[in-house]
Amino acid sequence: MTAAPASAERWWAQVARYAAPQRRGLAAAVVLMLLGVVFDLLKPWPLKVIVDSVLAGQPLPPQLAWLAGLPGASTPTGQLAWLALATVALFLFSQLAAAARSYVEAGAGSRMVYDLGAQLFEHLQRLSLRFHGQQAAGDLVRRVTTDSSCVRELVFGVYLPVLTSLVTLALMFAVMWRLDRTLSLLALLVAPLLFVLIKVFDRPMTERTYQHQQLEGEMMALSEQTLTALPVVQAYGREQQGDEAYHGLARRTLRTYQRVILSQMAFRVGVGGALAVGTAAMMLLGGLQVLQGTLTVGVLLVFLSYLVSLYAPLEMLAYVSMGFASAAARARRVLDVLAVDDAVREAPDAQPLPAQPAGVDGQRAAPRRVRLEDVTFGYEPGQPVLRNVTLEARPGETVALVGATGAGKSTVVALIARLFDPWQGRVLIDGVDVRDWDLAGLRRQISIIEQDIFLFSRSVADNIAFGCQQASR
Repeated sequence: MTAAPASAERWWAQVARYAAPQRRGLAAAVVLMLLGVVFDLLKPWPLKVIVDSVLAGQPLPPQLAWLAGLPGASTPTGQLAWLALATVALFLFSQLAAAARSYVEAGAGSRMVYDLGAQLFEHLQRLSLRFHGQQAAGDLVRRVTTDSSCVRELVFGVYLPVLTSLVTLALMFAVMWRLDRTLSLLALLVAPLLFVLIKVFDRPMTERTYQHQQLEGEMMALSEQTLTALPVVQAYGREQQGDEAYHGLARRTLRTYQRVILSQMAFRVGVGGALAVGTAAMMLLGGLQVLQGTLTVGVLLVFLSYLVSLYAPLEMLAYVSMGFASAAARARRVLDVLAVDDAVREAPDAQPLPAQPAGVDGQRAAPRRVRLEDVTFGYEPGQPVLRNVTLEARPGETVALVGATGAGKSTVVALIARLFDPWQGRVLIDGVDVRDWDLAGLRRQISIIEQDIFLFSRSVADNIAFGCQQASR
């Protein structure tokens, strides 16, 4: 695959550009994310009030004195009922915010994927036949339909979770800092361990995921090639060889996938171990403070609840590297194609090829004059198929090109339709270089009947009128 010089822009910045049109959906997702963080912050507080005030018989905190003024809240039983109701309400609001966020992300994420897939599809249609002759169609299909999901994985699997985690960490730590500074600092001791784990496992996970994606692309390419050529496969009795090739490729793909899973499992075990050590240390130190009377049971319960909420974003930040690895592998396959600059380009001042007037019978356009002048062209560098070819087809003439397979007969026709440009020499229509005409107008006035018959999965009428969509019945 011949690619253009790599851009200095990082891959994640290139992919993120395709998320820009969905800025409204992204803004709504961020707002819903912040609401979810607020609800998570409030969840432990009804339990703290129940333990420290209702059950222990202590007065309500000054900021919650208004609770006693609610209907039926003048007694501990009434306060307990209101606090239980508050717990249910916070849970419901949190779930509603999460559901709304999932809905918004699904819509915006799908639009991102389809936009990127559409651009990749459009780019592939404009690349030269030389490029497509060197690539497996099945693998290119996978890049369009599957690997284009890298933009959704990046935005909603990396960027937004990172933002959510950082906001949650900041708010959770601020609340925990006000409750107990020593325990708060102790809770953050696991962060350096998580950073080391990310540095150790990030590259292996990314490379193994990319290898797995490549092999799955090869499996799709093998399936497409075999099923497309099924009449030939059956005619020559090559079914067994096809089965063996597919099973061999499937085994390689499975081994690579298992290596991906092993690296992810090792990473998960390391993250879980680090968080378990932090939780155990927090329980030990917090329990000692309760025994010494410097900390209440309610505060310890809130602190442990916040500890789970604090470690959840830390764990999310750690696991983001797994999503980052998957998005990086898919994005690499997409950007590899988008970087290819092998299209037949139209000149900035290209003119539309004027339509020929109808012939004498009124049914057929008058023929044109076609000439090749000293044309040299090949599909591989240094291996020309045509060497200094000059020929001319005048109006009214029928010209037949005869020769062995690979002699360049189809190549001549492809050069006239400008499916390729010659290495040297010119292709002229009515005395004008085809590079001076616009591509759409040029190809609209050329009919090509391929040697190999191909039909689209459409109606017979659609296939007949494929080159002239405005044709009447």
